[in-house]
Amino acid sequence: MGNGRGQVAVEAALAVPVVVMLGLGIVQLGLVQQARLLAQYAAFAAARAGVVWGARNARMHDAAMLVLLPLLGRADSWEAVAASWPSVQREELKLPARLGGLIRVDVVSPKVEGGQEPVDFDAPYSHAEGASFARFTQPLGDEADQEALRAATLLTVRVRYLHELVVPLANWAVFTGWLASHPANAEAEALQRLAREEHRYFLPLPATYTLRMQSSARQP
Repeated sequence: MGNGRGQVAVEAALAVPVVVMLGLGIVQLGLVQQARLLAQYAAFAAARAGVVWGARNARMHDAAMLVLLPLLGRADSWEAVAASWPSVQREELKLPARLGGLIRVDVVSPKVEGGQEPVDFDAPYSHAEGASFARFTQPLGDEADQEALRAATLLTVRVRYLHELVVPLANWAVFTGWLASHPANAEAEALQRLAREEHRYFLPLPATYTLRMQSSARQP
């Protein structure tokens, strides 16, 4: 009987840590999946705000942040939203500048002439003399011009949300797995440094959405 009890104790000592890690990992991955779904809806909200407000980045950022606010603070009432909003903004400022905050919104398209950079909607006058808007301020011509105009009315927005992993042990395991499966870049290096120095683990969750605008990018 004594040997049997000793065997059970040894087996339990070996199995319990594995079971605990699996359980924590399942909880952490469930939270990541919830955040991923909200990030996808945030991309839609940002694109919708871009359509309504002329693709202004500040408006799109606020729309995405409002969707993601339940992951960052209380949002069960408008009073709670008003209280959580400033704290989330302060939290964004604490992160390294190269990360672009917890929530980053980028305009993927339409592109400027040549297809290298997105149109800068926040500073339309800077393109007033360039060829970026010239095509869209002329009367419709051949099929190529019409196709270019149709493409110019498609607004594609990418939202990148930095989701903080909060489950002990599982946060390190999930972050390490993500880091190993992604190529090294400036963002990954900044996140790795943040994990090493502050023991905070963030997982970037990107989402993209496309909507058609009322009109193309035009000179004011």
